[in-house]
Amino acid sequence: MITSKKQGSVCSEIGGSVCTEMQGSLWSGQVGSLSTEFPVNRFRVTHRQKKVIEAQKKEVEDQKEVVEEKQKEILDSIHYAKRIQTALMPNEKYIDRNIRALQRKQK
Repeated sequence: MITSKKQGSVCSEIGGSVCTEMQGSLWSGQVGSLSTEFPVNRFRVTHRQKKVIEAQKKEVEDQKEVVEEKQKEILDSIHYAKRIQTALMPNEKYIDRNIRALQRKQK
């Protein structure tokens, strides 16, 4: 790009109207390159963000699977413990019968 000091010397050599036209074309060239660079750069950024989001999503799904597996193990363990307790505890009818029998003996 031509600096302002150099612009003055170049413009005086070429002529005012031609110099203004050149400056305009330089400006439009910069804008043109920016207008093509911006979508490409935006695409790259978007693509990178998409990859990061997909990686995070995969990690969350993996963690969810681990949590669900642990939850199933815990619930299975609780149900097993309940079965053991139920098997070891006498049923209600047995307890009621023995309480009544003890009460009769005490009378």
